Amino acid sequence: MADCVAGLDAGGTKTVCLISDYSGQPLGRGTGGPANANFVPEALALASLRQAMGEALAAAGAAAQVAILAVTGPVPEGLVLRAASELLPGVALLRLDEGEAAVLAEQPRLDRQGGPRIAIAVNAGTGSLASGFVTRGSGGRRDEIINAGGWGALLGDEGSAYWIGVEAMRAAVRSLDGRGQATSLVPAIISTYGLSRLRDLVPRIYGGDLGRREIAALARVVAEQAYQGDEVAAAVLRGAAHELALMACALIRRLGLEQEEFGVLTFGSVFKAGAPLLEPFTAEVGAVAPRAQVIAARREPVLGCLAAALRHAGIQVEDELLRRLEQAR
Repeated sequence: MADCVAGLDAGGTKTVCLISDYSGQPLGRGTGGPANANFVPEALALASLRQAMGEALAAAGAAAQVAILAVTGPVPEGLVLRAASELLPGVALLRLDEGEAAVLAEQPRLDRQGGPRIAIAVNAGTGSLASGFVTRGSGGRRDEIINAGGWGALLGDEGSAYWIGVEAMRAAVRSLDGRGQATSLVPAIISTYGLSRLRDLVPRIYGGDLGRREIAALARVVAEQAYQGDEVAAAVLRGAAHELALMACALIRRLGLEQEEFGVLTFGSVFKAGAPLLEPFTAEVGAVAPRAQVIAARREPVLGCLAAALRHAGIQVEDELLRRLEQAR
């Protein structure tokens, strides 16, 4: 079975690999841990890549021979090549912008439904990154890509799950000190991390016990508290929405799209917070570009990686093919 392609989404929390044949029939799926070598040891990132690729290959079967691997995410190309040389010898490697992968997964569906052309994609997961591009034709073919954000936890990542987690902890300690508004985030954080008291956060944070992944996981707790009526938690989500909208609007202005009709694609775990985050985000984007339509992604970006690999092999990628690939979930 020589005619296979693979897609790999290497993120800050998890890594996903999918393998399909040239007809779009899913053959195997694998998952691994974080692969962002800026925040995890290189050995762990490499192990995550090997695990995801290895599981996908095992599911695809011994006869599967992958010719093209399309990769997205903040993972060094050298690490991907090391893992691929062991598991996918002779494979051709394609690199994709994170937003580009998301668009390739979603644009065929929108084309079929008569939806707008996606010009901006905003990713808010463990980290955050916005991508802006000029697309030509169907399927999200891009002519140029520019970015806002993606600077990492110390320099940026505003609006990301990690940023939300840090802001929530700051709000909680200010509340406990009497420097801030009372909030249910205090007991929620104590419960989430199994603390005896909030001050026990200090050795857990500075001792490295609570790392980037664990802090980012707090974003879900913030959303829960916001839905239960906690104003401080809701304010944290509004702050995240504002930061993400700033990225999108910066790209809108740089591309001169203020008066155009286009789509703004949102993807990543943070946007699962729903209305408390999406409504202010949509309002801020609409204030700059009134004809813009905010669209929530329905498909994993790794499907866009597979679409890119298939296109590189000369295969036309339609929405029906992507729907078949979704069966690999």
